[in-house]
Amino acid sequence: MSAQPQRLVAGLDLGSTRVVAIIAEVTGDARESGARILGLGVERSAGVRRGVVRDIEETTRAIDKAMKSAQRMAGVEVGSVYCGIAGEHVAGRSSHGMVSVTGDEIRTSDVARVNDMASNISFGRDHELLHAIPQDYLIDQRSGVNEPIGMTGSRLEAEVYLVTVLSSVLQNLRKCVERAGYHVAEFVLEPLAGSLAVLTADEIELGCGIVELGGGSTNVSIFHNGKIRHTASLLCAGGHVTADIVHGLQVTQLDAERLKERYGAGFEPLVPESDVFDLPSTPGQGPRNAQRRVLAHIMHMRLQEVLEYALDEMTRAG
Repeated sequence: MSAQPQRLVAGLDLGSTRVVAIIAEVTGDARESGARILGLGVERSAGVRRGVVRDIEETTRAIDKAMKSAQRMAGVEVGSVYCGIAGEHVAGRSSHGMVSVTGDEIRTSDVARVNDMASNISFGRDHELLHAIPQDYLIDQRSGVNEPIGMTGSRLEAEVYLVTVLSSVLQNLRKCVERAGYHVAEFVLEPLAGSLAVLTADEIELGCGIVELGGGSTNVSIFHNGKIRHTASLLCAGGHVTADIVHGLQVTQLDAERLKERYGAGFEPLVPESDVFDLPSTPGQGPRNAQRRVLAHIMHMRLQEVLEYALDEMTRAG
């Protein structure tokens, strides 16, 4: 018996400080699928800020490097990638659609029609639809229907969560990926993709929130009854933590990033007062050191602020 061909999928995360590429093999079947990581590539980059391309050449270079590293590790080549997207240029809102059912029971075509009706609204000339995510179906005004196909009714309604994005942002991201030699299979909302990676089905069903702290922005998303209900992007993020370290310890931004990753802690009381680390030498200064607790205090205060903003966003969303 001949071996099944590999089903490969590649993903790109274009962050404010680095580009990450990953290649995986899809395993299992349609009912219960999984993924086996084959390759990973990471490349530092300053070409994207808060999800928006600021430097096409720099972003293209980083994509090329990260993808080549991932392919080299995986021992395979890919031609298309799924590209994550998030930021203040992404917006979400609920929409309602309603259609009459002509047959004896609701068919796939009826569900497609009602979803299309809910999605067929004006986003303006500068925005386009990224995702249309069904939230709830109603049959003859009875709510709480997850899967209406095969059920009987004369009127079908849908509540759909629409995710839109600024068209120019998509175009510039696509341009960078294509210049690096790849095709964008699909743009995917990062909080949605992240939820599938870290949340269990029970957590999504019962309800939870996710806070994703990036370099340029912090993404907040809320899940309930098996669906994403709200998403938002906050401007306070990891870059602010780095800037605070630069100011507080009088080091360069590059050194601040290194110190944050090597000695940092997000909760000050966990760090012993006796822990000390060496600070990088700078012109005009001799050898210096600092308590880890001082670094932890700087990080703790800013991260507490970020989490308070995230909590405020979740509270406003209900």
